[in-house]
Amino acid sequence: MRHYKTVAPQKWGVKVQSDCVLCNTGAEETLQHLFFQCSYSAYIWNSILQ
Repeated sequence: MRHYKTVAPQKWGVKVQSDCVLCNTGAEETLQHLFFQCSYSAYIWNSILQ
């Protein structure tokens, strides 16, 4: 996940893309989004569980 890679640069004032690149909805890439809201993640989990 990109979350940990973006924390330090953001602290230094570097602008880092934080949009979810998996679902392309413009939603901010957070742990909450990745595990509970991202449609692509949901698709992958459903595929694994079948």
